[in-house]
Amino acid sequence: MAIAESLLYCTEAQMERVLSGAGLTLRVDDDDDNINDAANVTWVREEATDWINSIIGFRYAAADMAANDYIQKIAAHKAACLASERRGNPVSASLLRTCEKFEEILELVRLRKREIPRLNESANRIPSLSNFLIDGRFRRSKVRVQEEISTGGSGTRQRRGASRELEFLED
Repeated sequence: MAIAESLLYCTEAQMERVLSGAGLTLRVDDDDDNINDAANVTWVREEATDWINSIIGFRYAAADMAANDYIQKIAAHKAACLASERRGNPVSASLLRTCEKFEEILELVRLRKREIPRLNESANRIPSLSNFLIDGRFRRSKVRVQEEISTGGSGTRQRRGASRELEFLED
């Protein structure tokens, strides 16, 4: 399944900055007309995007990652590596070292030992614990959350300013 252009993490121009225009053409031009084959360029860009998503996609929103300069840099280098090895050719040693360095960084991000600069996590992943009190004074709404001693999370009920009581009907 193709990824929307706006959600790919690098552009062809960014790949050209890594490999040079002629270098990219050498790697993706299958019909020797000195024009980049769009399908091949798109394929390596999608593969680089999928590679990043497979490592840290659970932590960040795709749209946020697509707009982040650091993620774009990592994706451009990974796409350049993929373009280089696409037809069984070796990847240059310097490009391979850079890609391995980025892979180590993404692994540290996955393990939460490092953060991506200027990129916020997509969700509040703080565990939450709600303490309840059974209030015997009322026939309805007996169960109430004790927020003073509850922790974490970001429930939608508090954000909307809704009642902090849970409605239960008596049998």
